[in-house]
Amino acid sequence: MIQHWLCMPLKDSWMSRRRHFSQSMSHTQLHTLIFVTFMCLFVRCCTSSATPLDYKYSVFMDGGSTSTKLRVYKWQTPSSRDDIPHFTQISVSRHTPGISEYSDNLTAIASYIRPMIHESMELVPKDLHKITPIYFMATAGLRVLKGQMSLKIIRQLNMFLENSENNPFLFRRGQAQVLSGEEEAVFAWIAVNYLRGFFHKQENTSVGVLEMGGGSTQIVFVPKTPIYANKFIAHIGSTYYHTYAHSYLNFGQAYLIERVQDHLLQQSGTNDSVLDPCRLRGDNTTVSDENGRSIVMIGNGNAESCREILEDFLNKQPPSDCSPKPCSIGTTYQSPLGDTIFYAVSAFVYPTNQINSTDADERLNMDLMIKNTKTYCEMTIDEAVEVTGANPKYASNNCISGVFIPLLLKNAYGFPQNTTSIYMKKKINNKSPDWSLGALIYQSEQKRDECEVPSLTAPTTTITNSGSLKLSLTNGMTAIFAVFIFHLYFLCPLL
Repeated sequence: MIQHWLCMPLKDSWMSRRRHFSQSMSHTQLHTLIFVTFMCLFVRCCTSSATPLDYKYSVFMDGGSTSTKLRVYKWQTPSSRDDIPHFTQISVSRHTPGISEYSDNLTAIASYIRPMIHESMELVPKDLHKITPIYFMATAGLRVLKGQMSLKIIRQLNMFLENSENNPFLFRRGQAQVLSGEEEAVFAWIAVNYLRGFFHKQENTSVGVLEMGGGSTQIVFVPKTPIYANKFIAHIGSTYYHTYAHSYLNFGQAYLIERVQDHLLQQSGTNDSVLDPCRLRGDNTTVSDENGRSIVMIGNGNAESCREILEDFLNKQPPSDCSPKPCSIGTTYQSPLGDTIFYAVSAFVYPTNQINSTDADERLNMDLMIKNTKTYCEMTIDEAVEVTGANPKYASNNCISGVFIPLLLKNAYGFPQNTTSIYMKKKINNKSPDWSLGALIYQSEQKRDECEVPSLTAPTTTITNSGSLKLSLTNGMTAIFAVFIFHLYFLCPLL
């Protein structure tokens, strides 16, 4: 009877279907039909990803502004939806330059990516290649490209990775993408708090995260007040986390150096050289201005002069132009920091350690950083290398970063200069807090959500921005009804 009604000729009108249905089906039969239809499609869509294995793997390419980091992870799927998988990074390698360097030579992207594919094939068991997802997620290096160039690079990646002759791993459109700055921020927040054990209930409160790369810098945390802008909700386990997240493009370490150079070039006039107060003495480099003229940047380390340049980049607008309030850089809204503890990672850590600006607990001492940076910037590059052991290639970066970090934290984000709330973390429980780990966790949680049977009255937990718990009901009837209609109109002709 069910089959007879379900597969009536499509030429029959909806009204005749409804009359026939009401006459021939009981409520019990209808519920059975809907349930069986939904479960069949659900199992078909999700069985392959839910097959129990000893370990699952993911290949992750972190497309930064100066390089691509290839990371391979493995994990085991937990039995409970409330549990978070335990991810282990089994390999990491760095491939230069950043993929943005291929914007004028798109066909060379294949030869850039191919060695990473081959390296991953040696790390992932061969019988798992076809079910191991591969991702390419780019950050500020592609966000700053003009016009449609970043889109063209992603299209080229898609064409290469979709071809099974090039790539044996599982790849679908969307797994190569340019992240928004807010996504990058939240992924860093997830990674840091995951490594602390917060999602495994080993810690009671989350920490905020300050992250800096080559092209951008991010701030993200769960405020204790309402969030009026830049809200990002992350679903981890059975909990929704309401975070404030914002990314500042062109405020990463590498781009900051370029902005200082551009500023000095504009002041150079017809001179063939210019003094750079953010560069150590003895560290000179030649750059080209917009007219192609070569100009020598002469290191003249002076923390105070460097600070005057950087302060202009961080200027806030008058309160009358700030809405909603309070504002950080320019007119960008930022939730109040409150008493949140923050972990600073990535490019925040290296210069701070080189300049000896933390205590034994890795807590930042901003007064000490300002003082030590002044001394450091007055060194020659040879002295800095000898005293701190810094790499000569990056020794001057410690001068500009040592000046910039306190300015950013105090003038822009609003931390008091005597704050004790910021910890510099290169490792958390002996693991590196890379945003790529957070992205993988987020992706795996999204996949688990897709393959979760909707419950008509399933309660979920939400962490609100006030820190309170709230129960909500997830209604699966809409999804089930949509599947039912799909089956009725599109699958019947196939039966």
